[in-house]
Amino acid sequence: MSVLSKIRSRAGLLVAIIGIALFAFILGDLFTSGRSIFSHQENNVGVIAGEEIPRMDFDRKVQDQLEQMKKSNPNAPVDEAKTDQVVQSLWQQTVSEKVFSKEYEKLGLNVSTDELADQMYGKEPNQVMNQYFSDQQTGQIIRQYARPDGKLNMAAVRKFASEMKEEQEKQWVLLEKYIRDSRRQSKYMNLVKKGLYVTTAQAKRDSADAVAMFSIRYIAKKYTSQSDSALKVTDSDLLSWYNAHQYKFKIKDAVRSIEYVTFDIVPSNKDIADMKAEMKTRADEFKTKTAKEDTAFVQGESDTRTFNAKYVKKGSLNPAIDSIVSKGIAGTVIGPVEENKKMMLYKVLGKKTSSDSAKVRHLLISYKGAARADSTVHRSKEQAKALADSLLRVVKSKKKKLEDLVAKYTDDPGSKDLAGGKPGNKGDYGWFTEESGFVPAFKNAGLQGKKGDVTIVETEFGYHLIEVLDKTKETPKVQIVSIERLEQPSKATIDSVYLRANTFAGKNTTSELFEKAVVKEGLNKMIASDIHASDRTIRGLESPKEIVRWMFADERKKGEVSQPFQLGERFVIASLTSVKEKGIAPLEEVKDKVEAEVKKQKKADNFIEMFNKASVGVTKIEDLSTKMREPAQMADNLTFVNSFIPGMGQENEIIGTLAAEKEGVMSKPIQGNAGVFVLMIEKVAKGNSGGNVKAIQKQSLSALQSRAEGEVFEALKENANIKDNRSKFY
Repeated sequence: MSVLSKIRSRAGLLVAIIGIALFAFILGDLFTSGRSIFSHQENNVGVIAGEEIPRMDFDRKVQDQLEQMKKSNPNAPVDEAKTDQVVQSLWQQTVSEKVFSKEYEKLGLNVSTDELADQMYGKEPNQVMNQYFSDQQTGQIIRQYARPDGKLNMAAVRKFASEMKEEQEKQWVLLEKYIRDSRRQSKYMNLVKKGLYVTTAQAKRDSADAVAMFSIRYIAKKYTSQSDSALKVTDSDLLSWYNAHQYKFKIKDAVRSIEYVTFDIVPSNKDIADMKAEMKTRADEFKTKTAKEDTAFVQGESDTRTFNAKYVKKGSLNPAIDSIVSKGIAGTVIGPVEENKKMMLYKVLGKKTSSDSAKVRHLLISYKGAARADSTVHRSKEQAKALADSLLRVVKSKKKKLEDLVAKYTDDPGSKDLAGGKPGNKGDYGWFTEESGFVPAFKNAGLQGKKGDVTIVETEFGYHLIEVLDKTKETPKVQIVSIERLEQPSKATIDSVYLRANTFAGKNTTSELFEKAVVKEGLNKMIASDIHASDRTIRGLESPKEIVRWMFADERKKGEVSQPFQLGERFVIASLTSVKEKGIAPLEEVKDKVEAEVKKQKKADNFIEMFNKASVGVTKIEDLSTKMREPAQMADNLTFVNSFIPGMGQENEIIGTLAAEKEGVMSKPIQGNAGVFVLMIEKVAKGNSGGNVKAIQKQSLSALQSRAEGEVFEALKENANIKDNRSKFY
């Protein structure tokens, strides 16, 4: 029987074996991960108002935005920070959509096709349209879409919309959605704001309260006058106070707190010695390279991967090499030299005499295909050169100054006159140095030219007419290039540090053991409190995303100690000291605070009773002072804004009661923040409630409306009971 036949005859057995293997694999993953295969928690990035946000859909939006960023700026890397920024922006957008959409449905709010068209193509377009067609660097509307007055040319916008390519259409659809959503939200918020009102009576009271000023005479019995040890607090007392004040312990979002130690990864003495020996070998090679070979050699050997030749003056370098470099002998190689945790090699390329800084005026003649050339430029490179030569002849013949030609001929947007008749810089960008961000040919024309010279310089942007307006005194300079290597630990060193960190984590698996070991080994313990799942920074730690993810894992419990995390140039071990979930904090977590408040309340009750007994038949503060054996004191210039009482501190409750107290009448005992008070208003300067009530109403209403948008959004988010799982994926 052939092998194929044998396989066919035992197909059922093979299927059974494969099925068992797959089932075992699934079970293995189930038990090791601690998750149910029926759980959807790992498949969504969050839940908003009971609606799951699928991870796949959200991730697709993230990737789409990242791709758009790459296309719009190919040279800018999309790093972790930008990814986090996109994730955060998309999440906030998703939350806004979900919490508001239900409100729109209830109220029947919508944006019609005609209304959307008016927002995008009408006489007064949505502000977002201006942003869409503006230059990101200048903030001005791009020339081909601008009217003479600088505003958006709607005819040009309609033409753009009718000729869009596929990729542009995708962006346009997103733009339409954004404008539609923002318009609906604006309508909703306007409904809320229109429902707010400030009455005339309220405005009058606000006017009076704003200028009312009180002088009081009072007796205060401070809580600190009674020892806590004399008070008996039962579990029933704690529970009763906690149940009545749970609002004080509401946790808006889940937070964690940790203590952590670090094991720094630094190069050993052997690592430095080995690196120096290796760099000496590179220095010997560097000496043999010709001028043509230098660029490739430097780019291949330096950590920067760039060939950055620069001119330096005597006295500007490390004293150990400055005297050697300043001689300017081409081909000289110096090093290796240790500088700022780097190993450096320097090579002298040549020398020159030039200025440290210069000031020039330039006029750019661009051509089709030149770098950053405007789409309206159609001239060829040859035509651009001919025009530049022609303008140079005009300037040299002194028929025109270069300054007078810039506004008409330059293709540099920054040099042109701005919208509204505001003049541009006429090609003058001020003083620059060798380190300034201009291209080398442009800088050399100023730094090496003579004051008053007008020359033509070619760059990737086109042909520049450059006039040297001014320059500093010329000095001798030496051109050098460097190879730099960061001093790094070897694999053996990294392994050694990891072994130490891993041993520490393995031995100290509980918070108690962690604490003892920190003291015993003399480690520097750091504390990071109230960390949110979405946090991307922890004081003292580099890129702590993984450690945040660890502390928010479903199975994580207070008291656990982490494995070592490599964060940058250190291994980090954390002890989870606090786990606070969203909602009301359990009594056990806030027991110390509750106990302090209960003791404070017991003292207050006791002091109030003492005051009540002593107040019988007493109408004057001085008499009560004698009976209570507490001094009578004065407090002046108290207002509803300034509630600070000297010697007592901030006493909002006390100041609030003054509105209801009568002048010259001793109050009942009032429970304050620092003690129990009995007071009498000696004098009150009341404000004039007959002021401009309409203006006060308008001002108060404006303040209410400005708060409404943020507060309504927060209220809707709270009602949506949002669960955020982003930290598990991003």
